[in-house]
Amino acid sequence: MDTEKVYIDKNYNIIKDGFICDSKMANTICLLNKKGYHTKACCSGHNERLSARIQENVEIELLDSTKEDKHYHIFDLTNKDFKIFTPRLFAQIYIMFDQDYSFPSIPKDFSYKNKTLEHIIFFYKDDVINEENALTDEEINNEIEKKNEILDNWAKELPERKDDIK
Repeated sequence: MDTEKVYIDKNYNIIKDGFICDSKMANTICLLNKKGYHTKACCSGHNERLSARIQENVEIELLDSTKEDKHYHIFDLTNKDFKIFTPRLFAQIYIMFDQDYSFPSIPKDFSYKNKTLEHIIFFYKDDVINEENALTDEEINNEIEKKNEILDNWAKELPERKDDIK
């Protein structure tokens, strides 16, 4: 898993002090910003298939609808709230921009809406959460690497923005 963070300065160069960016995506983010496509946030995708998150203090009124979702595991139920254990189901690779840009193309297998370029890698086939339906760590990691390479090549091919006023 890529947990290394790097910093990018105001001139969009990788340095020791600046804003935080996943290392797999740092060159892509620097290039996009230098070309005038200003970014706000990003994630290179992380293989967290074997982790989960816990949501606490869920209002009791949501209990019935929560029970209907097979991915939730309810625990610590009281008369006013409960907790939910949710397995991680996917990795998200995304770049959020400061505005909606009219890109000449969108990278293969990515979508672009609401100022965000995104690709989702689902950890389980057929929406069944068990080891028989799970992608292997190697498959997940290879897919993450491949999609980040596609993003980097896409950014290299983008023209510089002529109307960049920042």
